[in-house]
Amino acid sequence: MSTPIPARSPIQPIFLALILLHGIFFLASVLGFVIFQSSLDNEFTKLAREQFFLFILAQNAKLMFGYALISFVHLLILYPLLDRFSRRTGWRGWRIGAATAGISLALTILVGIGVATLRPYTLAGPYARIYWSFKSVTPSPLREILFSQALYWTLIVLTLVFLVIEYTNRLRTARRGIQFGSIIGLLAALMIGTLPLLSTSAGGATSDEPNPRPNILILGGDSLRGDRLSCNGYARPTSPQIDALAAEGMNFSRCLTPIASTMEGWLSLLTGQYPHTHGLRHMFPSRQETVRVARNSVLLPRILKRAGYDTIAVSDWAGNNFRHIDYGFETVKVRHVQNFRVFLTEAISACHPLILAYFQNSIGQKVFPELEVLSSNRSPDQVTNQVIEEIDRSSSRNRPFFMIGFYSSTHLPYSSKYPYFDLFTDPDYEGPNQTELDFKIDEFITKGFRKKLSTEEIEHIRGLYDGTVRLVDDQIKRVINHLRDKKLLENTIVVITSDHGDDLYEPGTTLGHGISFNGGDQTSHIPLIIRFPEKIPTGQTYPRLTRAIDLAPTLLECLDLPIPPEMEGISLVPTFEPDSDSSRDLGLIFHGETSYLFFRHDIPGERMLPLDTLDKTTEIDPDFDHNLVLSDEARKLMLASKERCIRTEDWKLVHTRGQGYDIYRLWNLENDPHCENNLAKDPRYHDTLERLKGWLERWKNREGEIRIYRDGRTEWVDSSTKRMTRPR
Repeated sequence: MSTPIPARSPIQPIFLALILLHGIFFLASVLGFVIFQSSLDNEFTKLAREQFFLFILAQNAKLMFGYALISFVHLLILYPLLDRFSRRTGWRGWRIGAATAGISLALTILVGIGVATLRPYTLAGPYARIYWSFKSVTPSPLREILFSQALYWTLIVLTLVFLVIEYTNRLRTARRGIQFGSIIGLLAALMIGTLPLLSTSAGGATSDEPNPRPNILILGGDSLRGDRLSCNGYARPTSPQIDALAAEGMNFSRCLTPIASTMEGWLSLLTGQYPHTHGLRHMFPSRQETVRVARNSVLLPRILKRAGYDTIAVSDWAGNNFRHIDYGFETVKVRHVQNFRVFLTEAISACHPLILAYFQNSIGQKVFPELEVLSSNRSPDQVTNQVIEEIDRSSSRNRPFFMIGFYSSTHLPYSSKYPYFDLFTDPDYEGPNQTELDFKIDEFITKGFRKKLSTEEIEHIRGLYDGTVRLVDDQIKRVINHLRDKKLLENTIVVITSDHGDDLYEPGTTLGHGISFNGGDQTSHIPLIIRFPEKIPTGQTYPRLTRAIDLAPTLLECLDLPIPPEMEGISLVPTFEPDSDSSRDLGLIFHGETSYLFFRHDIPGERMLPLDTLDKTTEIDPDFDHNLVLSDEARKLMLASKERCIRTEDWKLVHTRGQGYDIYRLWNLENDPHCENNLAKDPRYHDTLERLKGWLERWKNREGEIRIYRDGRTEWVDSSTKRMTRPR
């Protein structure tokens, strides 16, 4: 005897159960945000509560629609299953509702595990800890299955096949009007049909006629350290593609940036000027400061635009400085500036894991454009895709391009996808920093990074960093292969570089950059590799000091364009000569300064200038898109508390202002590469100290800089006339 068929469709209890379940999720997420905000004790959270309450309310309200969409997706998947189940068992009402809630909850957990497995670089905060804790306690045989990427791709495909078959059959067997199944099928068809409209496609065929000038492509990662590349002697195989480019061009293996901060560092790269010349000396400029520095007449993108180049910047959140300041690029495809509203959006979204699981992708950003600002919401693959699209677009117009492709992966928190976070880390590690650095934002704002970590923890963090270097290297490989396939590589000057390096718990440091010159060159040392077959013989290395400010004049000379006298860097083209010694002596030395000090570093035995924390030194400017702006008083203290550095091949001197006196530290780099033994008070090095102090002081006063040659000659380069004289 057949089971009686329920008189009514189970659609109503299924629908109500899903709305109730996801309503509870929404309220729990809002409560989580309230608790999170209440746990913080800094000026930013007070400001958010007092002045941005309506914004926070509106952002949470918008996300309610996302929970409704999730309910609809679950309804689409569960209705056919529960309809059949209801007909077989006779269950109705609360029983079907309870079954719906249980299966939907299980599906949510499965989706969460799947997203974390397929895109682990989106994990952050407590959700990352929950995921890794759950994975660590899962029995080994089950772990291999449950956390397998193949499992989730298979489930996605099977679910799509099931839905197509199920709703096609329901439409085929419909006996009257437009039933529920046909409505769902129609909506699903509309969703699938509009997917092509939600993404952009690469276009344009490459012209066979060569560009009149070579293209210029600068590729790199934020915080990419020069000393972590295999071609510069690093033991791990972090950079096979970059190594190949170095073998085909010139590797300037000791290139240093004058300021280890993204916005200011890029401005030095693109103007060939020191920060005290181009005028941007910290990362929280006012609107007036951004307008002033954007008028700089020697910005490389503006010069090349006048020469007929398409000028393009492509990046994720690391390149938002290209939006913050007008460097002169015609096309800017980067993430939004991380203003205070963006910070709040990040904080709100982090408390809605269900929204992130379902909508933190390119299609989800069409539904919720505000999610586009999330720092984790643009993968390195997307950056590469856009670089390739812009290459094709320019080449189809037969125009040379000057393009920057800039990746954030190598920046804190060293987030990467599988398998990169596993490449150089211990598989048995079970600490808090599984796939990325785990730190609490309130603790960072008020105290900085933890000063003491175990050796195991430090090595794991370094391994995570090395994995991100390999990730960026693989993205660079994709771009290079595309240039080769399009027959553009031989007519493109390829540059590998960065804005700055990073501290990785070297002596006297923790993490970050731009804070001090402690520990060695790690925050100043950037890659500089130039591949240009027309002018550079293969496989050369220049091992002596060069500077980031030398790149812009070098590129201009490569293009036979005049070098503006306002550029303080020099062209490195003389080192390209095929008959010259690859270690040709240019006599260059390094001058640098620190940036905004997020947290004070202490010098043992010295009284440092007092510094307030980030939340007390910056203001929110509502007339400048709610950007963080350094207060006038804090700006004066920032300039006073900057460290200045002069570095020759063998010596390094750092000047720091103490409370009412000057602090000098002197290191011999040949014997002390990590700057652990201060020789400034050793009478044996008094003459060296005084000589370097004099040179550093004159550079600080913008009088010029010294050249020191291996044969003992020294020359002074006047900053205004560029004439060389014997130094005083």
